[in-house]
Amino acid sequence: MYDLDYIIIYADNSVTVPEEVIDAYKKINTPQFRNLRKQIVWMQACLEMHAMIYGIAPVEIVYRMYRKRPGYKVKKEEFLQIFRAVPEECNLCVIKDGKIIIKEILKNNLYLEIEKSQGAIEFYIPGYEEVLDCMDHKYPSKDPVYQELKKFLSTEMHLEETEVTEIVCTIWSRVSLGCDFHDVMDMLNEMNICFSGDQRFMKFADIMMRVNNHTRMLSNRGYTPQELVAEMGVGALQSEGLIPTLVPMSSVTADMLSSSKKELEERGFGIDLDSNAQVIQTGFMRDGSVERGQKKIYPNDPCPCGSGRKYKKCCGKKWG
Repeated sequence: MYDLDYIIIYADNSVTVPEEVIDAYKKINTPQFRNLRKQIVWMQACLEMHAMIYGIAPVEIVYRMYRKRPGYKVKKEEFLQIFRAVPEECNLCVIKDGKIIIKEILKNNLYLEIEKSQGAIEFYIPGYEEVLDCMDHKYPSKDPVYQELKKFLSTEMHLEETEVTEIVCTIWSRVSLGCDFHDVMDMLNEMNICFSGDQRFMKFADIMMRVNNHTRMLSNRGYTPQELVAEMGVGALQSEGLIPTLVPMSSVTADMLSSSKKELEERGFGIDLDSNAQVIQTGFMRDGSVERGQKKIYPNDPCPCGSGRKYKKCCGKKWG
């Protein structure tokens, strides 16, 4: 109601509801209205989950997800009516050609590329408790690996509870949508969160490896990499690019990966220190003469021109 400007919330958290709104609500607040409201709330939760683990899916798949919750085993036509009852501005998705698709991937037919990249993988259908957990907390709070990640950030990185929750939610969102370990590292670097030594970094990398393996991903139609390994085998996943390769976006991350390269490779990570780097010419004065050299520079490094901007936002633009 606040989003629709029907109530006023003040800075001290007090609320004012106009008399006209109260009268109108009393008239529509019937058992049928309350039931439809519950159905719409559950529909929105299912659509949010769909956005995280499918992106695009046949109506039948989301319908099966919806019916997983006790008391919501509606017929398909009623399911479609509930979908249409979600206010357009609050609905993440549309129905097109018998499929439920996130609105934001309709542009330039991105949804077709996503569908093609998912290949012939079957759809994972989450249970209602998993959907509620992920939507209520914005990450799978009951998963032991995510609990371990949260504990690590709290007890070993000494971060505040609100910051820990924000980071864990962001990591779940990014990993679900296909972001890599270096994206997480760059996010932490931008937040000025640094590791005090290789041992702590290695522990975080090890946790992140397991987070990656236990996260339901859009590219896998909701399955975790670990579940696909059991189904397809490691060789098939490597050929599909589903075993993570760590590619640094900054020199700080590159140094950490380089110093821990052997241990990370033993844990199953691939390490690529070169593909994201540009080699630039350097020069410095020694004994009155200029000595030339070379240096690797990464997209998120400070630009050597001295502008204060990231290399990718400044001189690095010319290399795409």
